[in-house]
Amino acid sequence: MAEQTSTDLALPTDDPGSDPAPAVGEEDGGKRGSRTAKLLKEGVTACRRLRRELLTTWQDNVMYRVGKPFREAPDDDTVNIPADWSRTKNKQAQIFTQCPTINLRARVPGLAAAAPLAAAALNFELQEKIHAEYAMDECAGDGINASGIMISMVKYLAAFGETVDVPVVDTSTIPPGDLEVMIKEKLIETRPYTPTLYECYDIDRISPARFLWPVEFKGSNWQKAPWLGHEGYMPLTDAKRMGWVEEDEEGEAMEVDELLIDDDLELKQLPVGRYVKYIQIFYRAAFFDPQERHPLKIKRMVLVESRTEGDEEVDPVVDEDFQWQEWVEGTAEVEAVLPSPENPQGTPAQPARQGRYIGMTNFPIKVRTLTTVSDLAIPPSDSEMGRPQVKEMIRSRSQMIRQREHSLPIRWFDVNMVDEEIAALLRAGVMQDMIPMNGPGSNAIGEVARANYPRENFEFMRIFNADLDETWAMGANQMGLEAPGDQSATEAKIVQSSGNVKTEYERSKMLAFFLENAKGVFALMQMFSDFEDYVEIIGPNGVRTLKTWNKDSIPGDYVFEAKPDGAVRVDISQKKAEAINVYKLLRRDPLINPSAPITEVLQTHGYDLSQWLVPPPKPKAEKPNIRYSFKGEDMMMAIPLARMQKADDGPLTEQDIEAAKKMIQLALEIMPAVAEAVPGMVQDPTAEANAKADTTHPGPTASVQPLNRRYENAGTPAATGGGS
Repeated sequence: MAEQTSTDLALPTDDPGSDPAPAVGEEDGGKRGSRTAKLLKEGVTACRRLRRELLTTWQDNVMYRVGKPFREAPDDDTVNIPADWSRTKNKQAQIFTQCPTINLRARVPGLAAAAPLAAAALNFELQEKIHAEYAMDECAGDGINASGIMISMVKYLAAFGETVDVPVVDTSTIPPGDLEVMIKEKLIETRPYTPTLYECYDIDRISPARFLWPVEFKGSNWQKAPWLGHEGYMPLTDAKRMGWVEEDEEGEAMEVDELLIDDDLELKQLPVGRYVKYIQIFYRAAFFDPQERHPLKIKRMVLVESRTEGDEEVDPVVDEDFQWQEWVEGTAEVEAVLPSPENPQGTPAQPARQGRYIGMTNFPIKVRTLTTVSDLAIPPSDSEMGRPQVKEMIRSRSQMIRQREHSLPIRWFDVNMVDEEIAALLRAGVMQDMIPMNGPGSNAIGEVARANYPRENFEFMRIFNADLDETWAMGANQMGLEAPGDQSATEAKIVQSSGNVKTEYERSKMLAFFLENAKGVFALMQMFSDFEDYVEIIGPNGVRTLKTWNKDSIPGDYVFEAKPDGAVRVDISQKKAEAINVYKLLRRDPLINPSAPITEVLQTHGYDLSQWLVPPPKPKAEKPNIRYSFKGEDMMMAIPLARMQKADDGPLTEQDIEAAKKMIQLALEIMPAVAEAVPGMVQDPTAEANAKADTTHPGPTASVQPLNRRYENAGTPAATGGGS
């Protein structure tokens, strides 16, 4: 299938003319542009020469994986061992099986509220529209088996209608027929408008066999390379529509020998259709143009093969500023303005802000390796490193087959003791046949000694497998197989833990590769998502709501985060158990939002949150714990009696106190009658208590000497006031 790059259909971006330096070739009649094109063509030629040497090894890696390791027809007794097939599948499953959920953290405090909406829009785009897991799975196969390198490209695809003139003023009151006439006769001001017919974002794998890179680059951060590119095929009709080729161009068939699969069956199935082969390169302008000062400025160049054959000086069909980044002018420092009658609010101070590029500031081509080798940009893959062991295993197993074929049981017999009739029966070799003998047959018939296969050859097979496990960092435990020999649970746990460390290293590389692609998609969303769309957001209480978003809703810079195991499928039983354990552990913690662990439990068990979760009840105000202590005589007072009669702890009202007074008055009225009926009962307990009390005045108290006088006369009866 033909590759269509996103830039071929990219939405044109108006250039505000604010770039830090003039475009290449504007001041010198195109000389710098032609020099850049020449340098890039030389780089492409050098890359193709190196890639041709690597391609043979890459094709061998893929063919060994699919069980076709022999370039020529092997002997019938040659054994094929597809060791790369199972190991590649196991490692792919361990480092990436699904799109992880991305969380965004705003780098500016004012954008913290927009982070959940931006994350939801990005996750929906990656998981439901782009389906990034396809490209990631394809790239993982390249990094593990084929070439040791993973290449993808982030794209924005768009198709546009014909440009028309639209009014720049409100025309709702003008009849449609009159409006068309006014626009045609230019009676009202208009502007050109190009409608968008279709647009989408995408992530595509680039085959290592069509990847272009500077051969002098030796690092592992490929965004630091001066340029990156790739080759591709475009349908002839699209190339003519874009003006890349002339109308009389006939195109060519797609070349199938530039693939990683080197299969005669695939090569015989030639593609149908006519295509145009092109080279697309993204390069840092400052690396080639001494007048360009900003290191992040990217330019794009497209070369068409049919136009460059035999003429190295043919100009590229495209040589332009990168359409997916935009320059924003810096602002000077603004001093604060104090409030005044003309400006009551005043103006706060604003710091200076330097000019910057927004959008995609890195190459749209993303490159990553699962390991690094000093001064080697493209390291060997796991399959390539294990190739010697696999070849030895194939050779050893083939020798076993040959030995078994040449060690078939052969009988001998003594012609002097066996007559012709018995000899004929022996030669016929009928299975389980009975051979009549005249006397003991041990001396007449016997078996020719066979060559036994040495035990050391079987030991070699064990060594080959051990070497292969070490090369791949994958043993029987990591491949889901039963480990040979006796092994304790502790030993198995240690081996598994060590293997997990190596797997986590490669898993982190794969996750970083995914996030790098996600950042590119998000940068394009911030530039081109003009139309409103809906995305579902899960609130703090698990309530799902739909919110609208466009590029104005997700501005600014964010930090991209994902769970380390978010790209790997976790056993559902284990995930359910972990969610329940977290809920039991944290549900009563005052620092934890209880709806979060409940939501996790329901989601892992597959329940609909909208049907299970309800809004939490409003917390009830905690009532103060008030206690009262009253004596019997206190009941003759209105306030204590009113408090005892009130059903709740609310404040006393005038009605409560009046009711208590009436109750006391009623008690005083009926108490004499009750006292007469009950002998010994006091009619008025307060009156009896007052009668018993002595109300006579005791008189003056004895004078007391000052303290200093008492200390001076200490020890004498007069000083102590007498007494013993």
